[in-house]
Amino acid sequence: MRVEALTGRPAVDASGGVAFLARIRGAGRSGQALLRGQSRAVSPRSAVVGEAGPAGGLFRSLGRPALSSNGHLVFRGSFQPFSGGTTSLFLSAPGRGLHPFLVVGESGPSGRRPAMRARDLVARVHRDVPGRSS
Repeated sequence: MRVEALTGRPAVDASGGVAFLARIRGAGRSGQALLRGQSRAVSPRSAVVGEAGPAGGLFRSLGRPALSSNGHLVFRGSFQPFSGGTTSLFLSAPGRGLHPFLVVGESGPSGRRPAMRARDLVARVHRDVPGRSS
């Protein structure tokens, strides 16, 4: 895998962990990926556009990541039409893999950019627009 470009602002936690969106190429694939690392090493990718999500479907887009101080990662992922996935916030914890944290259609906060604290408390900014439902 080769990183060709960074495509957004990175998320950095207090212990030196970093997560970022990048355009990658390698192993016969190219596209957007969510990568994470600790100190000077980038660990395997967390999610890649065009590859399967943890609950089915093929990722269509990945949102800007947020990291907590305990190394947990959260990001928004949407899916290609008719591939079986549902737009969700995904949580990735060291040693526990990636799983849906909040799925569109479930009760929960609304907005665009997640922020996460050490106990996986996710906060999202919400803006009410008169006459429109969110």
